[in-house]
Amino acid sequence: MTALSSEPGLPAIRKLREDRKRGRFARPTANLLLLSVAGIALTLCVYWVISQRELSASKSALLARHEAVESTLGREWFPLRDRIEQLVVAASGPWRGDAVDNAPSALSVDRSKMIYLRMNVSDSVNSASIRSAAQVSLRDGFLSCFVRRPEKRAADEAWNLRQAYASTRVLQPEWVSEVREAGDSLRLRVFQQQFDKAVRDEIPLAVDIVKGAQLFVLVLDEPGSDPSMDEAALQSVAHPSRVFLFDLAASGAELMRVRRVGYAALLGGAVASADEATAVAMRRQANNCSLGEQARATLLK
Repeated sequence: MTALSSEPGLPAIRKLREDRKRGRFARPTANLLLLSVAGIALTLCVYWVISQRELSASKSALLARHEAVESTLGREWFPLRDRIEQLVVAASGPWRGDAVDNAPSALSVDRSKMIYLRMNVSDSVNSASIRSAAQVSLRDGFLSCFVRRPEKRAADEAWNLRQAYASTRVLQPEWVSEVREAGDSLRLRVFQQQFDKAVRDEIPLAVDIVKGAQLFVLVLDEPGSDPSMDEAALQSVAHPSRVFLFDLAASGAELMRVRRVGYAALLGGAVASADEATAVAMRRQANNCSLGEQARATLLK
């Protein structure tokens, strides 16, 4: 009879343990390595194909939603946007003198919904420069003094063109191109979130602007002798400004065109005791209100 080993376990297991103790390890063969690499590569390829298919399907779903919005809102917004930009470009040309014969009454203006834009005349030469400058065009003291709404603030029914551009940014061809070029699901998720936010918060505002706006109020500031001065600084000093009023319901008919210098001297110690930034802001608002009151006085004649 064969003598039984006194060590527990199978001989092969014991041999592996002894080999590990001596630093001997079983080395994979070349074929095994090739099979392992091929298996990993195949898994990655299958994952890539599936992920690309899912990415393509998600893009198609997002672009289908985009197309639905574009076919409704875009059909009305794009013509209005193009008409407004054409009016701005035309208004930036050589000054043709005041025209107030068609100006509506101040009461009529007070009751109207309007789009407002204020910018430097040098930035109004084409659509690209208008859209860029509009991004920093904010409400200012002009509108508060030009429009009087006893029951509401002047801004309640006056939209800045910047808001219209922002509310319709997902309709721009550039946005669609970026969606098509998104290379992974994380990037696409950013665009999905942008679109969801636009539909929830921004598109309703755009609909109000497009369907509700009756007048377009445009102010073009002339830089004078210092063209390098930015818009905020320019508004803090006396300078000529062009004020236009257009009827959006009548394809942009010009209702008023005047050129005035907005300037108001601030009295008292408030300005003297304020820091420079605050003093500049106070002068800017006072000048803007002066310009608004002068333009309104034209409507009262």
